Order: sequence, then structure tokens, then C-alpha cells
Amino acid sequence: MSQTDSLNSSPVLEQLLQLKGVASSYINYAGETVTVPLPHRLQMLAAMGVSVPSADDLPAFLDHCVAAEFDLLLRNAEVIPAQTATACPVFLPDATQSRDYRWQLETEAGTFLQGKFNSADLPSVASGIDVAPARFPHLSRLSVSFPVPFPALDELMTRVRYLSLPALPAGYHLLSIHSAEASCSCTLIAAPPRCFEPDWVQQGKRLGGLS
Repeated sequence: MSQTDSLNSSPVLEQLLQLKGVASSYINYAGETVTVPLPHRLQMLAAMGVSVPSADDLPAFLDHCVAAEFDLLLRNAEVIPAQTATACPVFLPDATQSRDYRWQLETEAGTFLQGKFNSADLPSVASGIDVAPARFPHLSRLSVSFPVPFPALDELMTRVRYLSLPALPAGYHLLSIHSAEASCSCTLIAAPPRCFEPDWVQQGKRLGGLS
């Protein structure tokens, strides 16, 4: 039996793939849902430098990956809705302690916004604000889609707080957070709800020609 066969039905492997952003399907130009074969998805992981262990070692490996993924105050990049006030997840080293932080936001246009906050003032996932499902989908899927316990994920969720952000235009913006102990930056990718479509596509027309 190959490694692919032994891992084929593993919910832990599916969580690892989701954590790394490797989708199980995509929608092509014709609007059809295309399933990505598992061997292809494992090749994507390999291209990212992720070596998948045996099925027995997968749970511990996933815990390690979750902890490493969120070891800093901010992730490397976050996708946020353009032209909409939103919130960015911040991973506090110890959410039970009160610490002062400064933040600075440099927009793609070169303008600067800045402010400060205390960690005790930031809302958490448990506070009832509607941010986790819409703006933090990968953690929502990891925590509720599969009935498998992951200690690292449980610990991580206790550290997540949300920093409110103003509405930003579509583009790439840089968010930086500084404290007496650490500094971290994150690229904010402000994206519109959907890609631009010319009028003839929205009207269901087809364009013919040589290719």
C-alpha cells in the first residue's frame, strides 16, 4: 500500500492541506467544480517544502505546523474585504496579560495610519463579534469540520484577538505592530467581492475567435 493510499481517508491530512491553503477543488471558467486529486495536492505540499509523515505521526505533525504557522503576532498575509471596515487577527503571546502595543498601517498609496491598543481591550473569538467565520475561515474549518482534537489549535484559539481596521481600498497594504518585546508586519490584501467581468460576460454571452 502506498503512502497516498494509507492517507487517503485521513481527516488529519485534510486539515493539514487546508492549513497550508491547498484546496480540494476549484471552479473553472465554465462554472464547473473540478476535484483536485490527492496525489496532486500532496505534490503541492512537497513544492512548499512540507514533507508529510506517516499516518501515525500526522496528528503531532499538524500540531507542530499550527504552532509554527501562528508563532508571530501577525501572519505574513491576510485577505480582507476592500472598502469595508474589518478586523485582523492578532496572536498574542499571552492573552491573559495586559500589554501595550503600537500599530501602523501604510496603504498602497503611501499614506500612513497609526494608533495604539492594550491587549486586554481587543475582542476575542469568544466575545461574540462576527469575524471568525467570514474573515478567519481556515481556523473555523479546522476547529469544527472534523471531530479530531488538536491541542495546538485549542491553545492557539485562546491567543487570538482582533484589531479593528478602517475600510481600505483594493490593493496591498502593510500593517505593523510593535511592543516592548516584539515587532511584526503583515501584508493586508484588500480584495473586492469578485473579479472584474466585462458586460458581455455578465450577460451570459460568449466571445468567439481564433486562439
